[in-house]
Amino acid sequence: MINAKLTLGLAALSAASLSVHSKEEGKPILSDQLNRAKRDLRSLTSFLLDEKEPAANESMVKVHEIPNDDAPTALIFSDRLDGIIPTIGSMVRSASVPVNIILIGKEDINKEAYDHFHERTGSFITMTVEEAQEDLIEQGLNPIWKWDEWHSSSEPGWKNDNTIHVAEWDDLHTHAHELNHLRFYIPYLSVVKNTKHVFFIDDDLLIQKDLAEVTKIVADKVSPTAGLTCPCNIWMWNADCHHFDFKSQYANILEVSPLYGGRPECQDNDEDFCLPKNWDEFVKEATPKGLNAEDQTAWNFGFCLFHSENWKELELTQKYEDSMKTNYRLHEVPETSLVFGLGIPFLAFTGAVECWDEDDMKVRDGFGFIDWQRYEKTFGNDFFKSVDVAHYTGPSKPWAPNSPVEENALKPWLNMMETEGLDAPEQLPPTGTEELFAVLTSPRSGSEWLMTMLDQHPEVCASGESSKPEMGFPTESMLSQATSWLPVCSIKKGCTLGFVLDGVNEFTNGGTVLDPPQCQTGFSIAHADSNIDGHRERICNFIRALDGDFSKESIVLKWTEAFLNEDKRFLGCGCPRGSKIKGLKMMSGWLGSENSINYIGNMADTVFNGAKIIRLKRTNLWDRYKSLLKAQVTALWHARSEEDVEGKDVMLKVPVEQMVEDVEWMKKVDDEADEWAEEYGSDVLFVDYEECKSKADRCRYEMFEFLGVDGTKFKSEASISAFAKSKDPLHGVENRDEVTEALGVNGFGSFIGQPDYTQLQLLIYETEPLETSPAARHVRRADEMRGINVTVIGQETTFRGFGSKYAAAVSALKDLPRDSLVVLSDSRDVITNIHQAKSHGQHVNLYSSLNQFRKNFDSLTSDSKGAIVVSTEAQCCVTALGHIKPGDLFAKDGKRTGRACSSGSPNCVWKGVEQAKPWNDFMEERAVEQGKDEVADIYLNAGLIAGKAKDLLKVIKALDLEEDEDDQAVLTAFMYRNPKSIVLDYDQSMFGNNRWALGEEDGCMFDVPADEKDEAPVGRRLEHIETGASPLFIHSPGRFMDCHQGLLDKLQVTSERSLKIHSVNSSGAASLTTPAPTPPGVGYRINFRRPGHKKNGKKKTD
Repeated sequence: MINAKLTLGLAALSAASLSVHSKEEGKPILSDQLNRAKRDLRSLTSFLLDEKEPAANESMVKVHEIPNDDAPTALIFSDRLDGIIPTIGSMVRSASVPVNIILIGKEDINKEAYDHFHERTGSFITMTVEEAQEDLIEQGLNPIWKWDEWHSSSEPGWKNDNTIHVAEWDDLHTHAHELNHLRFYIPYLSVVKNTKHVFFIDDDLLIQKDLAEVTKIVADKVSPTAGLTCPCNIWMWNADCHHFDFKSQYANILEVSPLYGGRPECQDNDEDFCLPKNWDEFVKEATPKGLNAEDQTAWNFGFCLFHSENWKELELTQKYEDSMKTNYRLHEVPETSLVFGLGIPFLAFTGAVECWDEDDMKVRDGFGFIDWQRYEKTFGNDFFKSVDVAHYTGPSKPWAPNSPVEENALKPWLNMMETEGLDAPEQLPPTGTEELFAVLTSPRSGSEWLMTMLDQHPEVCASGESSKPEMGFPTESMLSQATSWLPVCSIKKGCTLGFVLDGVNEFTNGGTVLDPPQCQTGFSIAHADSNIDGHRERICNFIRALDGDFSKESIVLKWTEAFLNEDKRFLGCGCPRGSKIKGLKMMSGWLGSENSINYIGNMADTVFNGAKIIRLKRTNLWDRYKSLLKAQVTALWHARSEEDVEGKDVMLKVPVEQMVEDVEWMKKVDDEADEWAEEYGSDVLFVDYEECKSKADRCRYEMFEFLGVDGTKFKSEASISAFAKSKDPLHGVENRDEVTEALGVNGFGSFIGQPDYTQLQLLIYETEPLETSPAARHVRRADEMRGINVTVIGQETTFRGFGSKYAAAVSALKDLPRDSLVVLSDSRDVITNIHQAKSHGQHVNLYSSLNQFRKNFDSLTSDSKGAIVVSTEAQCCVTALGHIKPGDLFAKDGKRTGRACSSGSPNCVWKGVEQAKPWNDFMEERAVEQGKDEVADIYLNAGLIAGKAKDLLKVIKALDLEEDEDDQAVLTAFMYRNPKSIVLDYDQSMFGNNRWALGEEDGCMFDVPADEKDEAPVGRRLEHIETGASPLFIHSPGRFMDCHQGLLDKLQVTSERSLKIHSVNSSGAASLTTPAPTPPGVGYRINFRRPGHKKNGKKKTD
């Protein structure tokens, strides 16, 4: 029975052995079928002989040193079986003699690898990290991870002025892992103590050359000063052409990232990714004496040959430890930095590393991230056959399920896995996804940041640039304008809509040439960069596919279709393998701004109709506008690091009227984009930039879930815009008061944390039709000023006296917000004190003037809640006051006890100075009480009044004016009984009055400031020639029309503007915007107040 079973087992072994003699490229193959048969036979034999299976630890022969130094020896640190087996398998299959393998890793992984290979190798020695550590200690070494200083850099207070400022990406504990530093002790491990040359290899390699041959060649010519032979090749990003270039021995170690090559010196404690002031001294001290780090070519550890005897002779481990001691003494580099794990060893091994000769060993890396097209452009179409070692460097590994590694690079690895009997991991579909989304974004809303964040997800292609920096679609692919920021030698240049539009237009001569010469057989563009002719070919493919219709709409349809299908005939870019959904950014203005060069009128007809829409906007329109201004001033449109914004903190002078128009336009476009998304998107997710930025993890998760991918599966977060939002929304704004006013009065105050308030309401009384009235100038001029809402009252009514003005005002006041600030103004003899000329579409100084006007009102009424402010003049009094005495019109309880006549009417003539003296005395005494005894303008003038709408209504009701009463007399009498209800603007900070009684030469009190007479008039404000006051409104009472016209001329009033007129209500009151006429026969006392009032702080003496 036993013999029969043995016979069956041996027969199985013989059958399996038949496959051993097949050849691959002339090299023997050890079939995995044979190995499995051998293992089965051993198990069967044990069963038949009733023997026990060996224990796990007994299955691995404990060899203490390599038995055959003639065979190549390779050492691997790894615990990734799917990396170990193809790497060792490729090495074993390429070797002419059995290879000696040393694997240091986890015990369970070591056992599986041993079982898989030990019969196919000269020896297969496994060790754990702990065993390797004990081995070194037994030999009298004290490895760095046993030092007292180990892990001390994490202790509080370790960092000092010498410490590098670590970059955000450079903070990984793997740099301080024992396994990372064990490699610097390899020649002292007992297993290789008699081995002259040891390959140290990563676990992501395919080795296609006989290492025995390589060892012999290198051993015969290695310099005694070389402790290592390593690759010195690297893929380097070419910023000029936006692609990777293969560089060989291109730089010294100080110029590469492990030593923060090219980083600036730190300027302050908050700066990151920079070097301390003593960095050069540290580099010199950490480099072996007599050597210069600049002389050492940059190299990498992926596939190195250790020359053990040279290493020991050169005392490289001792030099490494000396450099590390220097670091711990100076506290230069924390242990979590790449500089600690690799940079400092670079310094220690200066002068002791030679580069592989390409004739001896051709190592190529980057197979985990370089596009296959780039390999072929660099090395030719069949380059892989000549590669001796293919290194799958990069974030993506070929053994991972659904690996995004390029299919051509992935296939050799999968073939090796299959050959070695491993199950192939789950593969991505051979074709790209047709699931689409769009980020419909408003300008300056963080779209670059958001697209980058989306692109971090391995299943989302939001351009694809994160994984495919060379051949991913540009974030701005759908721009219709020229993509000047992309060089013509980049593949991505040809993937933009703007480039295709320009190319088709150029080749077809504006659509007139159907078969351009550039597209005819034999034509090509001779250029060192093949991308140039590739662009030509793809433009020609577009022209052929368009079939004579070269309109923008037709090109847009074809371009979006090519994007959907990733059709390389038309677009050279593509999404990373594994993308489950792909999308692009489109700006809200592209859909609705027909005058924009980027306008796409047929977007709803493209493949994006029915796509998922992420509607991104910066709801705070002020932040958006400020961001736009700052970008325009600094020419910095996108910032992703503090270095980008260094020195860019500028002061902004905001063109406020243009700002208001732009902000309103932004809101309009936002609303239209919202509607477009709702109508044409299959589903819409609204995202606010500020909220998303403040809750990035939650926002990112919601977006990924919306796109149908796992919201927890993503790479590191994209960096936030370096222009961090200040706590002060007006930080860096020079004209902040003006901006505050402009935003507040236009309903945008909440954007800067201020309550919205209504525009300044200007009620102008005018009964005559504006088409024929001189009042139209005041109305038109004020009405065109943003921030002032003009209402003409009194239209289509009869003027019966100045009491009519108040009857007309009531209707308009009731329609206004109760707390709005209102100015009740005469019409024909009042001007708005802002120059008519504009700069950048705005009246310069208007909003700052409005803001100051509000502040002045608040200041004047601060002690008199509910009061109104009335202008002042320098002459007293109106004729009607001479017909009454203080107290005649109002009782103490506020009731009307008398009526005022209409000044200038037959029954209301001037009765002499003595009759008006009580009122003159009253107002002079009031001025003294207010500390205004030296001010000339102390008498109430009713031509200009300001107050909250509710307070004006209250006062007008209390006045109980009849239309033919003199309003100025009644207001003065009311003030006598209610001194807290009326505040006089003595300093003319809000309202100015010219002194008509002094005549044209002396009474016209306002002029252009002396220091501005020779300057451009934009932003000009007239000032009081004595006090320097510059009120927003200037009144020229007493038919002082020559003065009035002269002031208008100085402000260049030329504008014409249509008005809206407040409709007449049932009571005959009217309102909305216009001035009232000066009635005939108004009488004043002729003598004029000339006390010693001050002129710019000095008493006037004339």
